[in-house]
Amino acid sequence: MKSSSSLLKPYTLVGAQALNSFSDHVCKIVASGLVAATMPEHRAAVWVGIVSFLYIVPYIVLAPFFGKLTRKWSKSALVRFSYGLQLGATGVIGVGAWIESFGLMVAGLAGVAAQSGVLAPARNALMKDLVGDKRIGQFMGLLELAGISATLAGLAMGGWSFDALWQWAGSPWNAVAYAAMGSMVFATIALIAILGVRSDKDVLDTNSVFFGSIVKEIVAKPALRWTVLGLTWFYGAGVMIVMILMQHGRWEHGQNVGAASDGGMLAATLGVGAALGSGVAALLCRRRIEIGWSFIGAIGMMVFLPLTSMAWEHDVWAKMGIFVSGFMAGLFSAPLNGLFVALSRDDARASTLAAGNLFMNLGCAAFVGLQVFLTRVLEWGPDAQLMLMGVMSVFVVIWMSYLVPESLIRVALLSVMKVVYPMKVRNLARLPEKGGVLMISNHVTFADAAILYAASNRPVRFIGGPSSFKFPMIKWAYKRFNVINISSGKAKEAITK
Repeated sequence: MKSSSSLLKPYTLVGAQALNSFSDHVCKIVASGLVAATMPEHRAAVWVGIVSFLYIVPYIVLAPFFGKLTRKWSKSALVRFSYGLQLGATGVIGVGAWIESFGLMVAGLAGVAAQSGVLAPARNALMKDLVGDKRIGQFMGLLELAGISATLAGLAMGGWSFDALWQWAGSPWNAVAYAAMGSMVFATIALIAILGVRSDKDVLDTNSVFFGSIVKEIVAKPALRWTVLGLTWFYGAGVMIVMILMQHGRWEHGQNVGAASDGGMLAATLGVGAALGSGVAALLCRRRIEIGWSFIGAIGMMVFLPLTSMAWEHDVWAKMGIFVSGFMAGLFSAPLNGLFVALSRDDARASTLAAGNLFMNLGCAAFVGLQVFLTRVLEWGPDAQLMLMGVMSVFVVIWMSYLVPESLIRVALLSVMKVVYPMKVRNLARLPEKGGVLMISNHVTFADAAILYAASNRPVRFIGGPSSFKFPMIKWAYKRFNVINISSGKAKEAITK
């Protein structure tokens, strides 16, 4: 168990993540508010898509460059560089708004996005070095909680401050300039806080393999491939849903005061749910990463997104649906993020995470394009688009049912075990974190395997006799849970499994 002093650095990293996300999303929401205030709806829909796309392009175009940086700079140095870049880019946004240059603002927004592209893989890899394999699921959940909480605060505060500053300063351009100045304060605090965060394992990525080879490795390895695709769905769907909520604000208020704050509050409601879901996932994954909770999150999105669509005209019910959908999304993403970091190889972890970000942001770009098409060309309203997201979630659940049905079974089993067989686990520290371990128990009941499974903080493979494999359902379950088939006649083969 790590001492409280040894956890100061990872918690500081979590706090800095909150400040970073808050500053980022204040800039994004005020830029979207400026678009809504200065352009008619048919142009605003396109430009809000462009602003969203600007937050994605640097990840896609510069991902190989980000991967190379990990072989030249340490992870902590990259984190400090990204926070400094955020501070400078936020200043560019403020200057662009002050002189009413939308082009300069666009350049600043691209800089903010570029710093996120550097920060995300370096920060996650640094967190893995600080907390190790056992706690990475918990701390990735905390990073998600901090990031999403700050995102919702940035969206809500940014939307409210944009409208308030617009009324006070008399111009939407001045409102953006003052909001950017406020964001610079938070970016400065984050930079100062992160200066002392380093790890004893904080070294350069030692593997000199090309970035393209790492991309191919992600595609070739099933566990990495499906984890990245799951996160691609999450981030892409999240970007699209926020754009849908901002569209609702524009449709309700047009070019008048209120569009930014209304859309921002709806996005904040989504974020509150996602932050809570991520926090719950962090608590549930404090001993080991449980992908079954991602499965439950996907099922929840499949159910609540269509319900939110059907309740769209009823303000209270629609907001409740947005909140619950966000909670399920947070529950879905946090275990997958922890798994992705854990699966990334030690000698090229930051590069692997940068390659994963490439896939995720390609997916985000596709979702941005889809939302602009639905709004601009088909003229779909928010309710129809949310229904489409619910239909997409059905396919995610079907695919997870095919790939990892055992993950849902495990979570259900563990939940039942906690209620039916309350346990007190002793001497768990004697179980090595890595390497092979032979666990032997008295087989006094058919429940003892489930109890042992629930008590262990490492995956457990059991042995089973050949007679059990004759029954189709038992055979399917044994294969899914990697039960080793042994018999007196094939003992030698069993040993090698």
